[in-house]
Amino acid sequence: MKRISELVLYKDHHLIALNKPAGLPVQEDKTGDPSAHRMAMAYAHRDLYLVHRLDRRVSGVVVFAKTKEAAALMSKQWEENKVKKIYLGIVPTADIPAAGQLKHYLTYDNKLNITYTSDEPKAGADEALLHYQVLQQFDNFMLLPHRPDHRQEASDTCSAFCIGCADSRRHQVWFEAHQSGWHN
Repeated sequence: MKRISELVLYKDHHLIALNKPAGLPVQEDKTGDPSAHRMAMAYAHRDLYLVHRLDRRVSGVVVFAKTKEAAALMSKQWEENKVKKIYLGIVPTADIPAAGQLKHYLTYDNKLNITYTSDEPKAGADEALLHYQVLQQFDNFMLLPHRPDHRQEASDTCSAFCIGCADSRRHQVWFEAHQSGWHN
């Protein structure tokens, strides 16, 4: 793990943006593992306010506000769609149309902290709509596993794509890609 100072992408009087590595939770959870939130507060020597979250298994930019006012302003910008989330992904397949839309249904078991996905609507399921566009295809690319205990071999080809979620569902990108067969 890098030092927290090496993860800071941007800071000013109102915000700190971190490059969160995959495997690091954004906030404390029942595992007791170190979190990006705690690390950022230690770095800033002050309380910070969480503006949004990313799943533990993904890497990406996480923004923390330094004041309640900054957090409220950022939350308002998220609600008014003035801030846009963009997800980039690499999947081990070349069988993806150049652009498209995925639609699945997600259900959650909060007791077990598990998300389930299906192609058909079910009682209590949330519709998840995802738009994507393939940016580039690569040959002979080694992919890293999403779980440290899962060994994934080199793929003949893979595709990098840009994803826009119409919905903001928990684990949506991973589950929709998995349900569509974009995995090994």
